[in-house]
Amino acid sequence: MPRFDDLSNYVRGWLIGDFEPSLLRVKDFEICITQHSAGEFSQPHYHKESTEINVVSDGEIEVNGRRLSKGGIFVYEAFEVSDVKFITDTSLVVIRFPSSPFDKVEV
Repeated sequence: MPRFDDLSNYVRGWLIGDFEPSLLRVKDFEICITQHSAGEFSQPHYHKESTEINVVSDGEIEVNGRRLSKGGIFVYEAFEVSDVKFITDTSLVVIRFPSSPFDKVEV
């Protein structure tokens, strides 16, 4: 029998990783499905240990001055500063590895 759940049961869309609640607690990677509103800004930040892969599943964003839309992918390596503005309502799929929930450094 399949297991059923809802994205609203997870903190800001983080589903898998070394944190609770999670669908699967693992240290190797994290997966997030997140939504952002038009006009929203992400606080510029970087990660000291992890690499972050982002896939725009819907919407339009500006990433470090470059516009991306549905299907666009951007990757931040450790110590690269993330600077994101949400042009329209946007959905992202985020994969980060390794899972390190306290690795975020705001600038």
